[in-house]
Amino acid sequence: MAEVVGIVSAGVGIAAFVVQITSTIDRLKTAYEFNQSKANVEMDVIVRRLEVLREILLSLEQIQGPRFVELAINNCQLTYSRADTALQQVTDKLSYLRDRRWRIARHTAEIRDNLEEASLKLDHVNCDLQLALLAQGRALTPPAIADSNTAHIIRSSPTSSALPRQKAFDCTRAHCHCSCHMTRRSSDRFWFFEYSPMFLWSSSCSTSQCTATRYRWSLQFALSNYKIPFKVHTTLEFIAQAGMYSLRPALSVQRVVRYTSPGFETLWLFKQGYISLPEAQGRFRELAKCDGTLKHHINPGGRNYVQELLSNGPAVGQCQESQFELLRSLVCELGMSLEKLDQKFLVRCARWIGEGWHIYLLEKILEYGFDPSCSDSPVYEEWPSTCSPSWICEEITPDPFFIEYLAILTKACPGFAGLTPLHDMVLQNDRDAVASFLSRSELRVQKNFLGQTPLHLACGNPDVVELLVQAGHDMDVTDKQGITPLMYASATENISTVQLLLTKGANPFLRDSKWERNFIDYAAVRGQWQLIIQALATIQTHYPQDDFDYFVYCAWMQLISCTRGRDDVWSRVMANLVSLPADCNTLFDDYHLGVQDNNLLHYVTDRDDAEVLVQHGFRSFNLPNSKGRTAIYSLAPKLNAQLTRFLLDHGTDLNHVDQQGHTVLFKLCQRLSYMGHKVWDALDSIRICLSGGLDVCSSDDCRCPCSPGGCFLPAAFDIASRNYIIPRQPSFVWGMEFLSIVEEVKGLDDSKRVLLGFLRKSHFEKIDITHVCCCKGSRIPGSDSHSRKSMAEDDIDEIMDEEREFIAELETEMLLAASKPMGCLLSEWMVMLRDKYKEEYEKRDKKYKEYEKRKQRSGSHETSDMPPYNVDYKNDTYRICYGGHMPSPTPITKYMAEYIIWLEHQYNRSEASGEAESQRRAWYERRLAWFTELMDVMEVDAETLAKEVEYYIQHGSWEERNIPDRERIVERFLASMEIRKSAKDGP
Repeated sequence: MAEVVGIVSAGVGIAAFVVQITSTIDRLKTAYEFNQSKANVEMDVIVRRLEVLREILLSLEQIQGPRFVELAINNCQLTYSRADTALQQVTDKLSYLRDRRWRIARHTAEIRDNLEEASLKLDHVNCDLQLALLAQGRALTPPAIADSNTAHIIRSSPTSSALPRQKAFDCTRAHCHCSCHMTRRSSDRFWFFEYSPMFLWSSSCSTSQCTATRYRWSLQFALSNYKIPFKVHTTLEFIAQAGMYSLRPALSVQRVVRYTSPGFETLWLFKQGYISLPEAQGRFRELAKCDGTLKHHINPGGRNYVQELLSNGPAVGQCQESQFELLRSLVCELGMSLEKLDQKFLVRCARWIGEGWHIYLLEKILEYGFDPSCSDSPVYEEWPSTCSPSWICEEITPDPFFIEYLAILTKACPGFAGLTPLHDMVLQNDRDAVASFLSRSELRVQKNFLGQTPLHLACGNPDVVELLVQAGHDMDVTDKQGITPLMYASATENISTVQLLLTKGANPFLRDSKWERNFIDYAAVRGQWQLIIQALATIQTHYPQDDFDYFVYCAWMQLISCTRGRDDVWSRVMANLVSLPADCNTLFDDYHLGVQDNNLLHYVTDRDDAEVLVQHGFRSFNLPNSKGRTAIYSLAPKLNAQLTRFLLDHGTDLNHVDQQGHTVLFKLCQRLSYMGHKVWDALDSIRICLSGGLDVCSSDDCRCPCSPGGCFLPAAFDIASRNYIIPRQPSFVWGMEFLSIVEEVKGLDDSKRVLLGFLRKSHFEKIDITHVCCCKGSRIPGSDSHSRKSMAEDDIDEIMDEEREFIAELETEMLLAASKPMGCLLSEWMVMLRDKYKEEYEKRDKKYKEYEKRKQRSGSHETSDMPPYNVDYKNDTYRICYGGHMPSPTPITKYMAEYIIWLEHQYNRSEASGEAESQRRAWYERRLAWFTELMDVMEVDAETLAKEVEYYIQHGSWEERNIPDRERIVERFLASMEIRKSAKDGP
């Protein structure tokens, strides 16, 4: 019975083998008919040998013989697969060059090499089958006759016993991707020196089958700066093979044009955005009419117009569509060629992946005539990184592992950069071809120049992945960045592949060698959160609980570090992760912020997120991190009334101080530095915290005389009117609003203590005493973005000893102030603020005028007619003119206008709160009273403020459109000012 099964399977195998050979014959005949003048003799010989092989197989199909016939056929199929690979490369190459007949001549030698290789392998196939026929004939022939015939045939076929060997790589071949091709470069604008690194001499080649090594030194220098329009290029190659060494010197001279020639000047202006696409196209057309050699121009750096256009990625001053349209004009209209460009041009085009245009650019350059088969293979060290955080947006960049990119290249150039036939089949998603190849090929590691195996490239096709895994391909194999197929599948949103690899035993704990990411990290940086949830479910089923907890932790680490958009994706993912059976009180080390032991509450976005945590067992509201800060410190930049009340309801300690001795109040006040929609939330949260028992007078251990007993809240506000482009502290106007809130919530005594703190700081600035606190009086104490190292105690003692007389004067002033009533103190503070503001304003205005005078004297006074660049024809370079500008002093009306916007809008908001109209009006009148006094002291009229209010509402950052209502705010403010003026003037 076993013998019958063997014969039947052999017959089926022969039939499939015959069909395969017939298909190859048809392909070769088609190629032969179209390209009869190229390698026609070699191709005709192979076609005839294939026809003979087919006849032999057909004769064997009728034989019901022993098992050695089947073994011979199987061996011949394996050998034939290698020959078929070489023939496939020939037909693919001829097919690709079908519409480019004038290029075929350059590939004739390569085609002949492939045909000779295939012919040799076909000899082995025919010999093996002939031996099978003889052995079968011997079984049916008398022994004497059989012995004599067999001996004769064996003696006449000395190569019949030779085994097929794996093809060796020659580093001197164009498509070799060995590390021997790696070069380093030192360059300037008019020269470059390219060389093989010295460590290549002592290290082995990255390709184990390589039989030759190449070391290269190349020097190019242009003489155009000396008015000699040529560049000289000299190259020396040293090649070492088995028993052979050779030197290959080369010298070439090429005509060049200057960087500032009309063509390259046009291209530079276009890339910088100084001229439009139609203008650039028009200039090039005019230049082409005047200069017939335009399409052959090379600049001193060795680049033509196409290379220069695409050299540094998308142009900063143009959209990519315009850049591609200019490329089309240069190639299709002006006849500029892409044919002789080397692999470095392809590498530069691949670097467009950072902006996401690399695939489209590749399709265009192939369409316009770039032939990757005519240049050396790129090497890994020069190729851009895969899935890199340095891209503009790693999450949405297409084809992060160059899989689609390689699929396009392999169609144009089979075997590109180390791609094997199996790689090609996988890239074309040909499942049947992969299955057929695996059934007749031996298992071996196959990697391209990026270290990618067929399993890496198959991550988007679960069926092919399953075939490769069943064939024994290593699931944990890594590319040259240490990335596994599981990471590839995670980053490319292939959940079926991820689940297949996890269930088949792929190691999920591995991390790559460059970014140290695991598969969860790759899915997260690509925004594949649904894949992560499903992968965690698979891990929960197939792995121990400790392993599951570890990967949930990894997912949490990625979630807390990702950027959040305006949608609710973050909240939904958080809810899904919290629902998993893992402890939500886990602590995290946040390397982005340089802090350890944060919990999940540090990262929630609103009350709903916090409530989800509590529902799943979160209880660490008052657990401090390594900086001594509880969750409310981290939430301070996004606290609103609802979230603040939620934290207080769950026992958050408002009077907790961090390692610097500060409560959360300092963090809340920091939000008042920038006017926008978040100011309302900040002031709402401050009022709730004060009502909840927050100590407004809590201070740190600072010894600076500006705040006796330590810095407390007045140190957070700017009372010196310093003019910073980026505000470091809230304006003193917000300090006055803070006084109002403290008086309403805490009472008059606490409000007076805070006001005395403001007055002390103003007297401190007036006397000009030196700050010895860490903030130096110019930033919010404890601010992470402006942290400074504290002064040494000895230095503090020395400064305070030198200024003890000034400090005594300050104490005398404050002793007198403590006996004055609240209203008098407030008026006194306003006068001091006015004087300080005028002093600072005059200083800055004087500097500003001196700066303008210097510009006029130096002849650099800018006008709107001057171009923003300069073409230096003498030094053959370009310069962008960055206009030097000293900002004019910030007027006091800016800060006052911001407060009016908040005041009027807050009054409108209170209508929906259900508060009584009398209470709302009293709240409004209290603030309007001191603000009107401030206007009088600062000598600012209502009309001027109204114009400022309109400007800042129009140009401010607001969460919703038409909120705040500009017309309503201005109208109410002017009406209120008119009422108060009428009341002051009397009937």
